[in-house]
Amino acid sequence: MPKISIIIPFYNAEKYIERCLDSVLAQTFTDFEVICVDDGSKDNTYQILQNYAKKDGRIKAYIQENGGPSAARRNALSKATGKYLMFCDSDDWFEPNMCQTLFEAIEQNDVDVVCCNAQVSDEKDNIQRTDHLEYYINKQNGIHQISNEIIQKTNVLLWNKIWKKSLIDKYQIDFPPCREYDDSCFFMQYMSVAKKIMYLDDKLYNYFRRQDSVMGKVAQKKDKTYFDKLYTAKFYFDFLEKHNLFLQNKNSFFYYLCEIHHFGCLRWKEKDWLQAKHIFNELFPEKIGLQNFIFYKKIKFCCGIELQILNILKESHIYRKYVVQIGKLKLKFKCRIKKEIWI
Repeated sequence: MPKISIIIPFYNAEKYIERCLDSVLAQTFTDFEVICVDDGSKDNTYQILQNYAKKDGRIKAYIQENGGPSAARRNALSKATGKYLMFCDSDDWFEPNMCQTLFEAIEQNDVDVVCCNAQVSDEKDNIQRTDHLEYYINKQNGIHQISNEIIQKTNVLLWNKIWKKSLIDKYQIDFPPCREYDDSCFFMQYMSVAKKIMYLDDKLYNYFRRQDSVMGKVAQKKDKTYFDKLYTAKFYFDFLEKHNLFLQNKNSFFYYLCEIHHFGCLRWKEKDWLQAKHIFNELFPEKIGLQNFIFYKKIKFCCGIELQILNILKESHIYRKYVVQIGKLKLKFKCRIKKEIWI
């Protein structure tokens, strides 16, 4: 059994495979397997993966019908045999000591997950300024007990962390059957059952921001798959219910919903809000009462958080951020909203 399973989904990635896989094979730590899943590429991605697999037995190449990155990661996760899991995206790459550093940190410090920093570059080979990309830099240092506040302060990225496979297997943590935003759902499930996290200052991962990537589209506010996040919220809710974890994690769950609302405020038009309400009412049962305090009015949904959620978050560090957002959005939508459409 290898110490680490590295999961990499690929789709039309022939331009980037060599840089990605060469960085993995150049690791100072060598006891790993690389599970590569081609998500039905239309270029030569799978042929290139097969060539790598023939040269190095640690690389396993698989192909599937196109189903999105979530389906590819689900497929790879079912095949992983390592003690720990790591992830990489097909157009990104590791620093040579990434596996070694994360492995030693999680082995030696009795923690459930270790999180490092990332360096971000774009298609013009420009290194992005750190002050513009704070999301990719840890806000904490050292070892912390996992709490609602720590979850809120930790980015949901898969690829800058090392995860315990035993914890994933014990709680059957998985990726939701949607095309996008599976990383945040996986993160929330895992953090709901993990106890300790360790943050490193090292920039060990290189994130390549492409304009046509999911995060690139989000940054440009051009994303068209954001309704997928409503389905991930349902997947996360079902996970908490299945393991009787909802009550102790309800603040984190409401925070997750708030993040959906916050993104929606910046991107959705009136027809999108109506569709969001329809999807939400189909997904969530009345017994949890979410409809009663999330979908009162369009203006409240547009503002991102209803008063009851604000009360839950009042003592947390994000409260001030959302109060400011609500003030701005009320002003923005004041003249546009003429009638009630949420009741």
